[in-house]
Amino acid sequence: MTGNPGGGARCAPCGSVTSSADLLPMQPTPSRYGTAGLPGESMGGDICVSVRRESQGRAVVWMAGELDIAIASHTRQILLDAVSAYRQVIVDCGRLDFCDCAGLSVLIAAQNAAPAHGTTLVLRRIPSQLARLLHRVPHRLCIEQSGLPAAPVSTSCMGGL
Repeated sequence: MTGNPGGGARCAPCGSVTSSADLLPMQPTPSRYGTAGLPGESMGGDICVSVRRESQGRAVVWMAGELDIAIASHTRQILLDAVSAYRQVIVDCGRLDFCDCAGLSVLIAAQNAAPAHGTTLVLRRIPSQLARLLHRVPHRLCIEQSGLPAAPVSTSCMGGL
């Protein structure tokens, strides 16, 4: 995060400008995102995660930067909080530059938790690096194809999670 002449802060991974009042703390605390759907961003290391309520019961989680082992536990809690607070959570991965297996486990954990809350979790705008990883790992993530409604995609391969 860098300073901005307009008084806000610029997130290095996604380039967004946000006032410090809109930022949420990076350290995990039980109520930092709450269940009221208050908008906010968490910036740290090389990732920016932003949760925005789009309508009653629906939120979009935007991710930009690198989703890896260094930030996985923090991002996991953000997604689990969103899944418990909304009936539909859309994870927009379009600005992810990198996702390792720890990052993928974050997405799968959120998907696995969603049914217990009556929530649908959908991934959209999957970058090619993440798409290659998804093809190699068994999962049941729901992926939105451009112009088509989201559909569950299951993959199977040697081993398992």
